[in-house]
Amino acid sequence: MKVVGRGEQGQALLEFALILPVFLMLIIGLIDFGRIYWADLVSEEVGRDAARYISLGESYSQVELAVENDAAPLGNVGWQSTNTTVSWTTSPAPSPNPPVSSSTWASGQAVTVQVTTKVGVFDPLFAAILGNPVTLTNSVTMRTE
Repeated sequence: MKVVGRGEQGQALLEFALILPVFLMLIIGLIDFGRIYWADLVSEEVGRDAARYISLGESYSQVELAVENDAAPLGNVGWQSTNTTVSWTTSPAPSPNPPVSSSTWASGQAVTVQVTTKVGVFDPLFAAILGNPVTLTNSVTMRTE
């Protein structure tokens, strides 16, 4: 009597067990990459909006409120928290710094807004390559009107 498949029992299970960790690392890496790319796009948008508000002569409190509203999605970029800071400089520097009203921003001044965002990574291989957290920095320069 001939037994078909003898000695091959569990082969598919073993192959699946060997491939599953690699496949999961790849999927988690893709998710991490998407989160980091999304955070970079949002932080760039925050910088553009802040520079635009300043270039239009908005007050410091209005710029601060716009930045807080735009940066709100960065507070929850997945399972690990992020840290976002926004700073801006004008050339020449206004007095007082930061300006209290729009009258302290002269027409034609160059305004540079820098947004720094730290995004936590949960894929161990990705974290080993890029570091954890990943620091993203975007800078936008506009002239005041």
